[in-house]
Amino acid sequence: MMTPIPDWMNSINEMDDQEFQRWSRLLKQRTGMDVKYARKSFLTTGVRLRMRELGFTSYNDYYQHLLSGRKGKIEWTTLVDRLTIHETRFLRHPGSIKLLTELFLPEYRIDEDHLQAWSVGCATGEESYTLAIALDDYLKRSQRNVYYGVVGSDISLPALAKARKGIYDAHRIKNLPQQHINRYLSKKENGQYQVEKALRERVCFNLLNLLEMDQDVIHKMDIVFCQNVLIYFDKDLRYTILDELVKHINPGGLLVIGVGEAINWKNPHMQRLHGYDALAYTKESSDEQ
Repeated sequence: MMTPIPDWMNSINEMDDQEFQRWSRLLKQRTGMDVKYARKSFLTTGVRLRMRELGFTSYNDYYQHLLSGRKGKIEWTTLVDRLTIHETRFLRHPGSIKLLTELFLPEYRIDEDHLQAWSVGCATGEESYTLAIALDDYLKRSQRNVYYGVVGSDISLPALAKARKGIYDAHRIKNLPQQHINRYLSKKENGQYQVEKALRERVCFNLLNLLEMDQDVIHKMDIVFCQNVLIYFDKDLRYTILDELVKHINPGGLLVIGVGEAINWKNPHMQRLHGYDALAYTKESSDEQ
């Protein structure tokens, strides 16, 4: 017998246009995410579901709760997690990884025998671990004794918690070659896969709001991947974020962004790389920024 649905779950009114504008403004002010009216149902559904979980029936009461000090800040991280899409997988963009290992790395001069990569908007960590696998495999095949590390950053604390565990359903790893699955992941009794400890130790994850990059201590990186992230922002903010990312790339370093996410973006310090069905740039050798 099905459990009756509580009356309060059905007592939340539809979000009218004025309410939608208020919520979309808050989201843009705090995260930069630009939710257009065409995606009103997406925002409404996410907010309503979270309200039902907490027992709120008034949009205003929940809105004020989000503004109420420490508890509000904690709840905000949960709501943002619900409003961001984490559907991703290992080796989601094979062309980007091929460009990294076949075009960029063979020509890149690695300083001080260490290589640092950054996965921006890493969600639950699949891209971060994909980068670690690509770097580890390339360095072993080329017999280069280089220490490497990968940083994954995201605005969602729940997503980062999942990333640190490195446990994934089988469909998330289906794009990986079998030899990489055998080498870098282990199958659990429940059919899920976990990234091997040695690889997990090369990847760290941190909380980052892209609107606040200038307030965070971010070391210079050799490789920056920012794919399927800029779609959340309007064009001007996309360009601003990319210009800020450039400041954190070593001379000669690589920036890879999602195909179609910022086609007309130009930066005087960056040069476009072509091919491999990827949108990528390298930074000029002399760092004058």
